Amino acid sequence: MVSDHAAWISQATELAHLKHYDDARELALRVIHEDARNVSALWLVACVTNSLGERRNALRALLRIQPSNMAARRMLSETEQQFQMPNSADANIRMNRTKTSSVIRSIKPE
Repeated sequence: MVSDHAAWISQATELAHLKHYDDARELALRVIHEDARNVSALWLVACVTNSLGERRNALRALLRIQPSNMAARRMLSETEQQFQMPNSADANIRMNRTKTSSVIRSIKPE
């Protein structure tokens, strides 16, 4: 199964680069379902989801595994700030999803 995970992550990363965020998310969630400690899958979900709650949960799980991951800490901080401003949350998610390709370039978080 682990070899499947690597293939799914690779495929999900490619889908994210092509802006097929929902398909990328589904593949990453498949990995997480089988291996909840897969940092690459958690990072991918955080990068491509359109749900602030799902993003926050993925980042929190990632930081439990890699507490020193600064990229995840920054993204979690930004996500928490978006929760503070509920009226603008949907616009911020759309804006963040358009910047996802640059974040995903190195899918392995710090």
